[in-house]
Amino acid sequence: MQSINIPKPKKPSPQPREVWIVDPKGVQLDSPSRDPKKGRPVLVVTDYKLTRPGAYLFNIIPTTTKGRIGRFRFPIARAYEYSDPWFIPESNSLALIRHFKPIKIDYFIKRCGYLDVTSYETIQNILCFEVIGLPRESYDLAPDDEDNNTSAT
Repeated sequence: MQSINIPKPKKPSPQPREVWIVDPKGVQLDSPSRDPKKGRPVLVVTDYKLTRPGAYLFNIIPTTTKGRIGRFRFPIARAYEYSDPWFIPESNSLALIRHFKPIKIDYFIKRCGYLDVTSYETIQNILCFEVIGLPRESYDLAPDDEDNNTSAT
């Protein structure tokens, strides 16, 4: 009898407002000599137009439980509109807005949930106005990659 190769289903593309666990290699915030044991939650801030299947880069904002609320550290523990049953947001979770960056889809592990619209839009406004220096409506949150609509080979 012949065996049938059934392809593994592709993971869904991360969507704006979603929080995902990513491989620590995708978001290096600590010393390179430190070997993190677990993934890091990140907030997806990529534009909706760039989340189609096959997208390769996604803009994210990493989160942390260290430090205090500040100009570029937005509290998100109570901002979850939904969290997956296995994920419990830490009571001191902060979005590290200044560490906004694109990462490859390969680093995304599992979705945790998503933030409410008001908190997400506030984070976008801080990112665009305070970090990038442009009004929200003039910045499209697109990763800086002309080939974003192609998957890695």
